[in-house]
Amino acid sequence: MEANKTRITNCKNIANITGPSYVAGILANADDTEELVIKHCTNSGKITGTGEGSGAIGGIVGDAQSSTILIESSKNTAEISGTKQTGIAGIMGKIYEEGNSNLTIKECSNSGKITCDMHGAGMLGQIWANTGTQITVTLSQNRNTGDINATTNVADENGLGGIAGNLGSDGIIIANINNCYNSGDITGNLNGVAGIVGVVATVGTQEVNILNCLNIGAISGNENQGGIVGVFEGNASKLTSTIKNCANTGSVGKAEMYSVGGIAGAIHSSNAQSTIGISNCSNVGIVTGILDWDVGGITGGLSETITVTQSNLFYLE
Repeated sequence: MEANKTRITNCKNIANITGPSYVAGILANADDTEELVIKHCTNSGKITGTGEGSGAIGGIVGDAQSSTILIESSKNTAEISGTKQTGIAGIMGKIYEEGNSNLTIKECSNSGKITCDMHGAGMLGQIWANTGTQITVTLSQNRNTGDINATTNVADENGLGGIAGNLGSDGIIIANINNCYNSGDITGNLNGVAGIVGVVATVGTQEVNILNCLNIGAISGNENQGGIVGVFEGNASKLTSTIKNCANTGSVGKAEMYSVGGIAGAIHSSNAQSTIGISNCSNVGIVTGILDWDVGGITGGLSETITVTQSNLFYLE
């Protein structure tokens, strides 16, 4: 191991692990490392967080603060739970970064059930970056087959997703999510529930590209539910996004809810420079919500200030 660089390879955990927070099968917490690399690691032991609030519970990694993070070819097969906690996932619970960071999770899988308060996912539960910082995220060729359930009962954009839960920040987020797959059912009384990414919400600029992703799991939450993305919440920041070559076959929504879409539940930004392109996407899942209340086969709610380009789309009416 080089100074301030950590590499973990070919490790396996089979023990059940319980703790108040920062709990994981392989690495609970990495603080201020220059580079963190984890490859070919497996967790099959049940991971349980018993505390409240910010949990950072993961099958492979709990939390990490590092300039460069790579998690590759690793998997979780066990149940991960923290019923009163946030930032919980099959691979990495959360990343809380005070400086610039590059995070890559590739060729990883989760088949364990995830239970959380909010900010839960198969791959990455939560991101947070301070003002003036930038996190660049790449989630590539990942697969989630585990069910994900939130136990909380709050009406806020909190995030629950098959691949990523909440990509939220006071800083800048650049996210590239490609060739990812979810078949787990994603359920909870939260806003921002989806098969791939639950919530993207930043104060700073956000650029999010979602390519070649598929969801076949059932999606059920409060408002802002989508087969691929629950909600983009740009506020006054500039949002630039592309959703391309994506498909949903799972059911989305439930009665008496709004902002429900087969691909994206809602896209919001008060910045007139915000743009989003949705192309070559399809939805054959049943979409359920309040009629005429931002419910659609492709998108649910759209802010009038956003320039939206849609092409080559297919959905069932």
